[in-house]
Amino acid sequence: MGIFDNAIRSLGRKLGIDYTVEDYDQRVTRFGSIEIPETLSNSNAFLLANTVTEIYHPIDFHADRASKLLYFIADKDSNEIPNSELNRFITNINPLYSFSDLIYQYIFSYLSAGHVISYVDVPSLYKKPSANSITRLDILQPDMFTFSEYSNISPLNIASINDLIYNTFNRTFKELKRGRIVS
Repeated sequence: MGIFDNAIRSLGRKLGIDYTVEDYDQRVTRFGSIEIPETLSNSNAFLLANTVTEIYHPIDFHADRASKLLYFIADKDSNEIPNSELNRFITNINPLYSFSDLIYQYIFSYLSAGHVISYVDVPSLYKKPSANSITRLDILQPDMFTFSEYSNISPLNIASINDLIYNTFNRTFKELKRGRIVS
């Protein structure tokens, strides 16, 4: 224990920082309301990418540059189709986020957690989503989503990856339908 350990701990508590001191090894375990994990794992990769600046900035750099590109609907010869009915995907697919924001979230999730979970919303009268029936697209945060797989399902009974998922969002007010999760 050093001479200034108690002073550092009391100053840290005033700032919302918790320190642990073990034989000349000082570690920050909490900064404000953010718990800092000790090791990188699949469950905390997205949290670390959002909080550790050495991880955040390279991911943010790539996601930001890709989200600022010009996106448009094109035909097979790469000519823009200005009056396509699919332009609504670029102009108004989510009331909270622009298309560029969704691209940023998609790339950030993919580079930080290794996978992306998209959720499409369609009216209840449609059984399966199609390009004409999608009314909203959301990119879900990977740290709030868990996959729990059936252990006793036969591989012959699996029609899609959604047949393996039975537990969806950890903290949600809306139950997500398995057939609308696109990963």
